[in-house]
Amino acid sequence: MKQMAPLQFPATLGGDFSGVVAEVGEGVSGFEKGDEIYGQASITMGGSGSFAEFAIASFINPFSSSWKMSSGLI
Repeated sequence: MKQMAPLQFPATLGGDFSGVVAEVGEGVSGFEKGDEIYGQASITMGGSGSFAEFAIASFINPFSSSWKMSSGLI
């Protein structure tokens, strides 16, 4: 792992994610509580790791009726 990505441990691993917006912070626009979202949170790409309990969303799911459709967009 150290050769693939120089990480400082402890670290939260994981890349892509999907879920539902739990809360929206003050000054945040483009998302509402309950929106279905997906994104990439890989720490090797500047994210915080998607294996965490919460992650920062990248995009609203454009295929809100199908998680399978949005999974191919990441």
